[in-house]
Amino acid sequence: LSLLYMAVEGLDQVRARFGAQVRSRVLEEVAGMMGAGLRLYDTLGRVGSSEYVAILPNADRRTASRVAERLSRGVENYRHELSGGKVIDFILLSVGLAAYPFNGETADNVLAAARNAMAEAQKGGGRIRVSDQFIRTDQRGEQVITQMPGSGEG
Repeated sequence: LSLLYMAVEGLDQVRARFGAQVRSRVLEEVAGMMGAGLRLYDTLGRVGSSEYVAILPNADRRTASRVAERLSRGVENYRHELSGGKVIDFILLSVGLAAYPFNGETADNVLAAARNAMAEAQKGGGRIRVSDQFIRTDQRGEQVITQMPGSGEG
């Protein structure tokens, strides 16, 4: 099982330049593209104003990386034409990827690893980041993060 934690980037610019209604329309279209880019048995859910999680059953990190790359390329190629010749073509996707059991002992831990990797991808301006963290929950119920060598950007 792998998870993709994704943030749609550029929506603040869309809202500032074209308004909230256009932002909503762009997000709706991009989410539709992401859903269409998944495998038939994958699931996409919205977890924030512009954040989504894709659950990829039976997907190792290599397979999940290919799915993430396909989604990222699709969003990079997205174009929304407005009246007056204006075009929105600057939307990007930041993706964090984590897999069970490689990145965590529980669903919550794997989700946290994917979210942390997505935050790292955002720092790079819309890229894919494969988690290099293993997260476990200690006896007090707190998450303990261990960095692992040999992972990183996809």
